[in-house]
Amino acid sequence: MSSDDFSGNTKIPVIRAKVWVELDNRLIMSDYLATLLKNIERTQSLKSAASSMKLPYRTALKKINEIEAAVESPLVKSVSGGSTGGSSKLTPYAKELIKKFDAVQQRITDLEGQKL
Repeated sequence: MSSDDFSGNTKIPVIRAKVWVELDNRLIMSDYLATLLKNIERTQSLKSAASSMKLPYRTALKKINEIEAAVESPLVKSVSGGSTGGSSKLTPYAKELIKKFDAVQQRITDLEGQKL
């Protein structure tokens, strides 16, 4: 395609992108997974985080376990039951993973909508 190919066309291509991160061809981060982790941090509960996304608890737990297996590091530290109930918190590794993902996502977002 030459640089002249768009000149007479009233329709202009616009950049769009979807970002995800893989490790050894295994998904370790996406918008969806980042939202799940952020909701865990916000609610201090995997169950509440899953519920807020209308996601079955088992599915949320499976996704967390899949990422942890891929990165070989825990993402969520959970404490069971007791009189006040359990709680879940993100590990420093999970927080750093989200921070780096968000930075890349922002750089891509800055390009979205620009004309090609």
